[in-house]
Amino acid sequence: MMKEVNKSMIWICMFLLVISIVQAELIYQQNKEADLKINCYDTNNAICGASICNISVLYPNSTLLLDNVEMTKQSIFYNYTLKTDQTGIVGDYKANVYCYDGNYSGFNNFDFSITADGTKPTIVQSIIYFGLLIIITVFLILALYWATIVRHPALQTGLYLLGYLLLIYISFIGERIATSYLNSSLLSGFMNIWFKIMMIGLPFVVIYLLIITIVNVVTNKHLLELGKRGLS
Repeated sequence: MMKEVNKSMIWICMFLLVISIVQAELIYQQNKEADLKINCYDTNNAICGASICNISVLYPNSTLLLDNVEMTKQSIFYNYTLKTDQTGIVGDYKANVYCYDGNYSGFNNFDFSITADGTKPTIVQSIIYFGLLIIITVFLILALYWATIVRHPALQTGLYLLGYLLLIYISFIGERIATSYLNSSLLSGFMNIWFKIMMIGLPFVVIYLLIITIVNVVTNKHLLELGKRGLS
């Protein structure tokens, strides 16, 4: 009877070992270390110190990243840390942990993700990002259209400046979308550079538009005076 109880305790320990992988969605940042952990407790809340755990991991394209590599035993968990050169591919990874203790063994599978910034957007964030992108794009088109049909120099300058500011905001939102949804570090980096260049160019654009406005106002005033002289 006691032998059966001990055997049951060991099986429970192994079962808890492999199902104690954190159930929350695991997300890590691209090109950063990713610490994969599992906890191990038996029914007396004591660490299953005699167990050995090996981990295998598949890349998002199903090629092998780790093949039955032994995990490191810490005080209350086992872990394996992926190095920076092992987290360069963005996507969803599949992992298998196999634990054994003498004649007893158990295994379980879990998934984790690697994204450009180590996060995944919520539904609310998704609505905000894409909603703002649509609204700002519409305003940009209207601003540029009105700037081509108005005749007042100051108003025309204001519309062009508004268009430039909207382009800056579009580049900012584009960088967030590229990072959070497309998981493209290349596109995200391009959008980030675009944003920085436009921010640097903002004061020069303002000065240029002011000069153009002054020139247009002076020119229009001169033409108006010539018109009045011609009428007189």
